[in-house]
This record gives sequence, C-alpha cells and structure tokens, in this order.
Amino acid sequence: MTDFRRQPGRGFQVGDPNPPMSPPPAERITPRSGRSAASGRSASPYMRRSEPHRPTVGQQQQPQSTQSIQPQPAPSSAPQQAYDPYAWVSRPQPQPQSQPQSQPAPQPQPYRAPAPSRDAYAVPVQQSAPQSQPQPTTIPVDDFTDDTLPSGLDDDSFYSFDDDQPPQPAPEPQRGSLLGNDGVSPLFADDAPKGRTIGSQKKSPRYSTERPRHGRRRWLWWLSGIGLLMLLILAAGYWWYHQNLQPVDRTDTTTKTITIGEGDTFKTVAATLKEQGLIRDVRAFDIYTRLSGSRNQLHTGVCQFSPSQSLPEIATKLSQGCHDNRVVTFLPGGTVVDSRYKPQGQDATTALKRAGYSEESIKAALAKTYNSPLFANKPAGTSLEGYIFGDTYSVPANQGPEAALKAAFAHMYEQIQNNGLIDKFAAQKLNLYQAITLASIIQREMGCGGASQDCYQIQRQIAQVFYKRLRENKVLGSDVTFIYGADIAGVSPNVNLDSPYNTRIKPGLPPGPIATPGLGALKAVADPAPGNYEFFLAGDDGNVYFANTDAEHQANIKQHCKKLCSEL
Repeated sequence: MTDFRRQPGRGFQVGDPNPPMSPPPAERITPRSGRSAASGRSASPYMRRSEPHRPTVGQQQQPQSTQSIQPQPAPSSAPQQAYDPYAWVSRPQPQPQSQPQSQPAPQPQPYRAPAPSRDAYAVPVQQSAPQSQPQPTTIPVDDFTDDTLPSGLDDDSFYSFDDDQPPQPAPEPQRGSLLGNDGVSPLFADDAPKGRTIGSQKKSPRYSTERPRHGRRRWLWWLSGIGLLMLLILAAGYWWYHQNLQPVDRTDTTTKTITIGEGDTFKTVAATLKEQGLIRDVRAFDIYTRLSGSRNQLHTGVCQFSPSQSLPEIATKLSQGCHDNRVVTFLPGGTVVDSRYKPQGQDATTALKRAGYSEESIKAALAKTYNSPLFANKPAGTSLEGYIFGDTYSVPANQGPEAALKAAFAHMYEQIQNNGLIDKFAAQKLNLYQAITLASIIQREMGCGGASQDCYQIQRQIAQVFYKRLRENKVLGSDVTFIYGADIAGVSPNVNLDSPYNTRIKPGLPPGPIATPGLGALKAVADPAPGNYEFFLAGDDGNVYFANTDAEHQANIKQHCKKLCSEL
C-alpha cells in the first residue's frame, strides 16, 4: 500500500472532480472541546473551518462572510450515505443535472492558486485546474478505507492529499477573498505569535540582523583610513631611521678619540658619541645595536672615529673592539705652540689636539723632561722647540701624547745618525744644539714642502750666507727670528724688537731653535753650498734672490720685494 500522507494532494470530492471555477480555500483545523450536535458522541478535538469560496459554474455567487459555518442538522431516518460531519466542508455535494438554460454560460475565470501557508493549523486543499468542458460526475474512491482517525476523520481529508491524484503545486490566494496576502484568514490572526505575520516568509524588522549598506561602507572607509595612517607612520619612521644612520658630515675626516672604560654601557658610549658629533641620534644608535645584536659586545679600549663615518661603521667597530693607533702628524717648520704671526696652524700643540689628546695632557707632556741622545748640549730649562721632528707617527691609542713626542724624538735622532750629521756639524764648528738652531732658521726662511732638490740647493746657499756672517761676526739679519721673539713675548713683530731672538740687532745665533727643522735644512747646515753671498731675500714671486753687496741687495728689494718687504 502506497502512503502519500507526507505528499501534498487533494481531499475527497463529490460530484465533479474538476470544477471550472477556482478550488475551495484552505481548510483550518482548530482545537475544540464538547460533543458533536449531529452524532451525539464526543467530537474530534479538531474542527474544520472553511473560508468562503467562489461558486461553481451555474451557481449564483453568494456574498462572502467571515462568520464560521454552523454544523449540519442531524440526518433523517431515510437511508443515505454514511454521514460525514465535515464532508460538506472539504467535499462539494453533487449538483442535480438541470436543463441548460437559454442564457449563455459564464466564461471560466482564470485559475489562481492560493499562496502557501506557513500556519501550523492551516492545511490547504489542492484541486486541479478548472476545465472548460463539464465532465461526468464521478466519485473518487479512497484506497485507504481502513486508515481512519479515532475521531472518524479520514486520514486523507485530515492531511489534505488525494491518494489517486499526483502532487499539485500550492495554489495562490485569490484577489478579493478574505485571505490575506499571506493566505491566512483573519480568524486565526490572534493565534499568531507576536512579532511576526502568520504564514509570512518575511521576518519582522525587530529580528533583522542585516546592517545597512551605508554603515558597512562607513566602516570600510574608517578601516582604510586607519590602514593608510599606519602606512604613513611606518614610512616616516623608516625614513627617520635611515637618515640617522648616515654620517654626520661626509667631508669632515677629523679624528676624534673615544675612551671606553670598565663598566661603560652602550648608553653612555652613545651619549659620548653624540656629544663629540659622531652620530646623529642616540635613539637610532640604540635601535641599530639592538637589531644587529651588537649591544652586548662592547669592549674596553680607545677608539678613533670621524664624522665622516656612518653609524653602522661606528657600531661595528665598537663591537669588534678598538685597538686603534693615534695618528699624529708634525709639520716641518712648526713650533711648539701656535704662532701669532705666520705660519699658523703648524704647531705641535694643534697636531696633538687633532689626534684626540686633551689640552691638559698636551701641556703636561710638553713640560716634561725626556732622556734622549738628541738632547745632548741642550741647555737645561729650555723648551722642546726644534726637537719635534716633522713627520707622521702612529702610536697606541690608549697612550698619552708623550708617546707621540717620544716617537718624534727617536725618529729625528735616527735621521741624524743615518746621515752622519753630527760629525759634519762638528766640521762646521757647531754642536748638535747649535746646528739644530741654525737649521730651524733656514727652515723658516725657505721651507721645502717635499724632497725637492731645487729647494734643498737654495737651503744650502742660505746656509752659506749665514756661515759667512757668523765668521765675520755680523748679525744674521733674519726677519723670522724677531717674528718668533714677538710670538714668545706676545707682542706685534717689529724689526727693532728688543729680544734675544732678534738677529736683526743681535749678533750670533739666537738662544735656541725657533722651529722644527726638516731633514733638508739639517743637511744644508751640515753641507752648505759654495759661494760668497752675503745677502738674500724672498721675492714676491716666491723665488730667493742673493746679492754680494748691499747695493745689489737694495736693488733686489726694490725690484722683487715690494709687497713682502713693506709688511715688515
């Protein structure tokens, strides 16, 4: 036996199974208590209520009513079919055949299926589409005669499907009927749950969780703006970090010394580097050392840096340990302290400061007494003027300026020894101290920047002039000597300056060297050039002009020394 209880179908029909008009509306079953008036027995707990529907063909349309239909009166004693109290609701009674009337039959109305109902109590009754031609009256037979409900209701009419007909689509409600747009009668509107419409597939606005589209767009704009702001912040941070990794000044190669002692941290070292002008920002230095992993690799020592070095170079050098040497360059013709006249910036004090030594340590080093064969015949209490040999020296960075001075002393004596100058000085009747003094005057008169042979020959000729004047017990007449005397006295240079260094008025050699001689000047003193010149001068064009007589010398002054000679 086939069970169609869970498939939609139609109920029993009496008479024409395919009426030309629209099918009856959906039937509703509501709970009811009491006894049936027709049968006198206990009624079913469910009672059918039917909505008015349009009449079939040939019937006059009756006005629709919203009142419930009263039950049928008790059947008479005449024999008739088994009484079904609800057959008149779901099954139209067969109409007696009548003679066709003269008036034309009404046109069939278009079939409109009612909308499906979602009401728990509504069971729509499906009927086939109307036929234009009348069909013979047939009474469908129920296949499941034994499937009856305890109340006497047939299961087919209760579940509203027909065993003999295929499933039909749910009909739509008719316009103008008492059913609403959702196919639900107003009689059952009170039974609907609050907040929703009976049988409606649309949810109540109060239960809607869908957000307006403009709200979503607003949130998208906010998220986009926040993301763009974060990108701008990251870009600005990267630019700032990259800029602070660059050197402070790429053109400044001045060496500065940083001493790292026990207990110093990267924070204190970074502050020192910032004070010395070697890095741009302390925070950038801290970030770089953290990212590179060199923060915990700080070693003690003395490091030399310059503003031309980048932050990564400085940090790498600190992490690897500083074992640098200080580079000190003393210039030939330089003095111990800076000259107030010329040349300026060629003194030993400035050179030591450039190497990173402090001013206090430099003063203490220059005031010390040193033991070296170079200081033979040097009077006690005299300064180190003339003994700081001009050259470039590299000394340990963790040592003071005394190391640089000792290196200069040792190198000068080495040059003197290698060239046999001590014996040659003795041949000119000069000791080492006197020879250095005379060589210092020659160096200031004619300084040779390089190992030029022409410059060396000029120095030899100047030495010949000085030797002749010394032998004749005449003043040397060198202008550079009273200029040096003026520097020591702290006064302006003057030809008539009363100073033991003024060889324009004082005969013989000055009390000591006036500058550091170069190797060429020392060799010139040891081996002067042949000649009988007694005068010489440096012209405006940089050349040196010699003369045998004073008249020739005055002519050279008028012709070649108009500018330089007028300054004295």
